[in-house]
Amino acid sequence: MRTVKINAILLLLIIVCACCSTAGAKEKKITKQIIKMAPREEIQTSGMCINDGGKVCLIRYDNTATVDRDDNYYTVLDIKQINDSSFRTKHKIKHKFRKADEDGSVEYVRLLDKTVIVVEANFDNKYTYVTEYNLNGKKLFSFKDKIEKVNSSYFSYCDIWDDGNNIYYVYWQDLFDDDKNSGAELKCVNKTTGKIKTLKQFKTHSRRFSDCSITISDGYVYELTETDIYVYNLRGKRISRYKLPEGRHSLYNENTDPDEFRYLVIHCINVCGKNIYYCNNNGIYKCNTKKSKKFRKIYDGSGDEYFGHDYGVDDIKVADKNTFYVSYIPGSAYEVCGDYTKRVFVKYKKSNR
Repeated sequence: MRTVKINAILLLLIIVCACCSTAGAKEKKITKQIIKMAPREEIQTSGMCINDGGKVCLIRYDNTATVDRDDNYYTVLDIKQINDSSFRTKHKIKHKFRKADEDGSVEYVRLLDKTVIVVEANFDNKYTYVTEYNLNGKKLFSFKDKIEKVNSSYFSYCDIWDDGNNIYYVYWQDLFDDDKNSGAELKCVNKTTGKIKTLKQFKTHSRRFSDCSITISDGYVYELTETDIYVYNLRGKRISRYKLPEGRHSLYNENTDPDEFRYLVIHCINVCGKNIYYCNNNGIYKCNTKKSKKFRKIYDGSGDEYFGHDYGVDDIKVADKNTFYVSYIPGSAYEVCGDYTKRVFVKYKKSNR
């Protein structure tokens, strides 16, 4: 009898300790830190990237041309890395425009692990010019891509990814007064032959999410719609679908100017290994694509001064399971005379209490 009582007591202690341990493990403290960046009006900012060293980097650049003493038109790509609480310059690349005139502009810049890809447009013709550099500024590859219906549409590049042999990119075209035929194309250019193939066409699902709705990561394409995320392989075949959690995607109502919808959204994703991270006005969610395949909230934004409080989310980047970075756009940036290039960068860090 005594042995039975002792065993029962030991079992009870084990259960209590296990419960305490589990509760302690689940309780995480999240600290916020503003990452400082010197303000410069009219300077563009690329999306964030995690480099091989686990550091967060991005590019700042002027999308219009500057002329040097030799009449070369160029812009400088300033690659910055987060060190402690601020962005510091890591590399600089001088991108020369293909034509020596003032009509050229940089339409899109993508920072990858070891390369930078620049999309240049010149509006007196029907092509964009895409150039890839290494981080030391050496040109690795370039090609031109035709712009269809250049005089009757807006166009943009959603994302670009390099697998070493090919460059995959998503090209979005928004036709004037023709939502039905607007949409995006997944294309691929072979870096040896220079041949371009169209792999898949995406019909428009929401004009206001056109700039941020399709992402390429580690050999897969992720299409973010208003209710779901669809995943495709690089041949364009759909392989999975994930339902999004409920929450508002924008700061404004449906009758607001669509141009404001385009920027002041809280609706973007980041893919990190097997996990998809997503944010809306309620906070940040995580979906393990190998296990539950459902989103669960990992950060409650209800008490955050940025989520759903006159800020849109421009980008989210996950460094590791306990650290993520969010780039916000203040609503004032798109008011009359506002600085639409302004960003607020915040680091979120989880740790045991």
